[in-house]
Amino acid sequence: MASSTASAVTVYNAPIDAKLILAQRYVRVFAYGLVALILAAYLAALGISETQIGIFFGLTLVGDLVVVMLLTQLADTIGLKKILILGAVSMTASGLVFALSGNYWVLLTAAIVGVVSPSATEVGPFKTIEESALFTLMSPNKVVDMLSWYNTAEFASVAVGLLVGASILESLQRNQWNFVAACRVVFLCYAAVGILKIVLSSCLSSRIEPWHHLNNHRRAARDESDQTYPIRTEQEPLLASSTAEASRPGPPELRQGLSIFSLDREERLVLFKLCILMPLDAAAVGLQSVPWQTYFVRTRFHVPSSQLGTIFFSSSCLGALGTILSIGLARKIGKLMVCIAICEAPSR
Repeated sequence: MASSTASAVTVYNAPIDAKLILAQRYVRVFAYGLVALILAAYLAALGISETQIGIFFGLTLVGDLVVVMLLTQLADTIGLKKILILGAVSMTASGLVFALSGNYWVLLTAAIVGVVSPSATEVGPFKTIEESALFTLMSPNKVVDMLSWYNTAEFASVAVGLLVGASILESLQRNQWNFVAACRVVFLCYAAVGILKIVLSSCLSSRIEPWHHLNNHRRAARDESDQTYPIRTEQEPLLASSTAEASRPGPPELRQGLSIFSLDREERLVLFKLCILMPLDAAAVGLQSVPWQTYFVRTRFHVPSSQLGTIFFSSSCLGALGTILSIGLARKIGKLMVCIAICEAPSR
């Protein structure tokens, strides 16, 4: 509990840009939860077969992978803020297309090119870019606390989104709206959240950009150089001073670069192991994604939307609680032991 309190204090004292990034994460994942309850059922109500829905979800994730790889590679050139705004515009456009069209190929194109989560989890370039910005904004001993609350959104905001989406759907259907029309209202709400995210992204400052961090290092190095080397007279040689300044070591970021090639052997080994674990985790999530779960429960047991939202709201809240408690556990027994305990939990 003390660890959770300390991390909450860190968030309270964080820079405004870090708080805006945290707010964007919670708002965005809320929108994912908003449509997760209805996505598969909505496509089925349009007359799309379950096989086509599965292909739809798979191609959406492949498209998201391509978009993420492309935009993250260009992020340092274009700017993190511009990429976040572009992603928010794409999210808004996707919501509008889903609200206005019922054509399978149009919806598939909007899901691939735009930002629609087929699994109620993070999609698009947002997470990678936002985490990069947090590492720029926060000191190393504080960024872990910030990331713990950032990752809590994966459950907490999805839970609220599921509950709100179910309430909207139930209210409209109670007022004689058919299921498809009610779902389209939910997608309009999704687009509205995208507009809110555009506003939040536009409020970010240049401090989130990696070059802002590097420029600070350059200015600090230049100031130190001015203090170390006094003003020379006309008789003193210039070449010697240039050679001395060139031999001075710069900050690590400037000497190493900002790529995977800047990592040493041990760091690359850790990255390789994580690259094995993450796909396994993602594959498990894909097999039991929230849209498929809600679709199964809805069609198999004919559970109304309000009860369906309550069920998945409760389960997501438990997931959020576990994420918060894992902060203290990780500090006491280590991150690796926490991962092992989580992986072994289902078998028990």
